[in-house]
Amino acid sequence: MRQSFPDSRAKTGLGMRISLALLASTALVSGNGLSRPAAAQEASTLYAVPAGPLGLAITRFGERSGLQILYPADLVRGKQSPGVSGALTAPEALSRLLAGSGLTYRYTATDTVTIMALGATGASNTGPDGSILLDTISVSGGGAATEGSGSYATGAASVARGADSLKEVPQSVTVMTDKVLEDQNLTMMSEAMAKAPGVVAATDGSGNPQFFSRGFTITNYQVDNLGTAYESTFRPDFDLSIYDRVEVLRGAEGLFSAAGEPGGTVNLARKRPTDQRQSSVSLAYGSWNNRRLEADLSGPLTEDGRLRGRMIGAWQDREYFYSPADEEKQVAYGILEYDLTPDTTIHAGATYQHQNGIRWAKGLPTYTDGTQLGLDRGIALNTDWSTRETTTWDMFIGAEHRFSEDWTLKFSAMRQRFDYRYTELSVGGPVDPATGVIGDPGAFSEDAGNHSDAVDLSISGRFEAWGREHKLVAGADWRRSDGKQIRNLYETSFPDGSLTIGDFPGLDLPPATLTGATTGWPAYGAKQQGVYARLDMAVSDRAHVIVGGRYGNYTHREIAENRDEDGNVTYRDSSFRWRETGIFTPYVGVTYDLTPDWTTYA
Repeated sequence: MRQSFPDSRAKTGLGMRISLALLASTALVSGNGLSRPAAAQEASTLYAVPAGPLGLAITRFGERSGLQILYPADLVRGKQSPGVSGALTAPEALSRLLAGSGLTYRYTATDTVTIMALGATGASNTGPDGSILLDTISVSGGGAATEGSGSYATGAASVARGADSLKEVPQSVTVMTDKVLEDQNLTMMSEAMAKAPGVVAATDGSGNPQFFSRGFTITNYQVDNLGTAYESTFRPDFDLSIYDRVEVLRGAEGLFSAAGEPGGTVNLARKRPTDQRQSSVSLAYGSWNNRRLEADLSGPLTEDGRLRGRMIGAWQDREYFYSPADEEKQVAYGILEYDLTPDTTIHAGATYQHQNGIRWAKGLPTYTDGTQLGLDRGIALNTDWSTRETTTWDMFIGAEHRFSEDWTLKFSAMRQRFDYRYTELSVGGPVDPATGVIGDPGAFSEDAGNHSDAVDLSISGRFEAWGREHKLVAGADWRRSDGKQIRNLYETSFPDGSLTIGDFPGLDLPPATLTGATTGWPAYGAKQQGVYARLDMAVSDRAHVIVGGRYGNYTHREIAENRDEDGNVTYRDSSFRWRETGIFTPYVGVTYDLTPDWTTYA
């Protein structure tokens, strides 16, 4: 079934947290409407919903207000709305949209509204708790965004494209909402993944985060549903200050992700500009001198609210319980969103993250007989010249056009780059219990990087056939990634030609010097493109059959090379090339609603 995160216990890594929030808004007296929360909807929002079909107007209202609107599809079919414009509260705007339609509304939750016919409040379809019991329900607005909801769970996830709710996905999905990330102080992707059910979080031999699910490495990573080069050798630890939620889909997901392991897919959803002006500053201080600052500014940039923007910045400087080790990080994010027309919205933005510090990734060796060294927990077999520097940036654009209340066309593109450099002392060999000499010590550095481009175009919507409503999503995508990974070999000058475990801590070891010899991959890359489709057919009131497929091509290439101290090539292999064309990946799933809240799937 579905997994939520009710645990609101704060992570102990940050001992003290101070939050300052400044919200700018205008309060207006609300119009009519039935039993709504007294203050939850008093803030005004700029609306520009044109006159037209009522269902489409409700969809626009839901997107602007952030409310989830529930109504039977037949209730609004054929009806028109006069539209609404100006700075209004949600109740006042909705009342104007419904004017002359013979309909009214009722708040059934703080962020949920049910639309009904006038006089339906006392009808026999009212539940014992006062809620309205309706048959076929359409859901508008709200979307998958979780910021400001105050909820540990959400009913939707953008990683499951073509599905309005998690119940419609025949796979195991976890969404870590903005509230979960805030309450548990999960500021890094590795921290969030360590909390995700069914996921094992670890680090590889270079200290990069690595995640496993169902016995396989997770290699499919997305940002706003666009594939990234994160599965390459270099994997940064994304800062979560700029993301609304972390979505984890467990199991094979070849329909939209194409090539990859069947462990699962991770999607990071960026925060978007808000309709109301808001700003916040967050300060945190914790154990081992862990200091963090976040700032967030968002809201409309024009009087009519058609242009909106958001900027987020974060800075963190921390040490660790072992020494020597530290890290400093800077994060910057900016996005602009513009309504070209009431039916077309475009956006563009960029992200930057830089981390630099003394890192220790190799862990502790053992004695030659396999017993533990018994060192103090604060001792790291490290030097102050063992540094690691990573830089990540991306630029992205997107557009969305709504043909009607049922059909939407989406386009998105992203260019992303990772750069990675580190130098470290390697003392992973066994230790002689008699002398304390560490076996096979050494030093090396690595210069690596990867850049990728991704494009996706899709159309999604719903249609009626055989007396029931069905859903379809279809599209095409293209992605390319190129990178390198070069390891530089070093000479070290250990005291008396050896290094013992007793030299730590406080080891004053001269920096290692380059020999000039290198080994690695000066070039590697992959390219894939394909078309996909997913059809959700309602075969009964409770049963759905989901079928789909992907048809695509995939190519991969690598060049391996070694060079000696003088830069001469001693080994080169460029023969590794893999090409697959005309690959068809089928997709079949079934869901059955046991109750309104529980679904079984296969």
